[in-house]
Amino acid sequence: MIVYYGNDAEYPNGFQNKFRNDSIFIINGDQRDKMNITTPFNIYAGNKITIYFDSPIKSLESFFDINYDPNVENISSIDFTFFDFSEITDINNLFTVSVH
Repeated sequence: MIVYYGNDAEYPNGFQNKFRNDSIFIINGDQRDKMNITTPFNIYAGNKITIYFDSPIKSLESFFDINYDPNVENISSIDFTFFDFSEITDINNLFTVSVH
């Protein structure tokens, strides 16, 4: 999955997703598991991150949830071209944004 950012995004405690309890994922070649909260991660406007999962995941529920990751509003597009959906059974609230 390739995620493009239109604006700067700062993850001072590392890139995390509270819903990824079932899989370690790799961002731009750097393995970061759900417990890695020590390495700051910055994404600059116009850049992208590539997320690789170490095994097929079954759920993308609330994966882009602004309540847990305010940087979601900085995402300009997501490329699922080479994403393996063969094991996915749940995409409930894949994109959760707040309504102002």
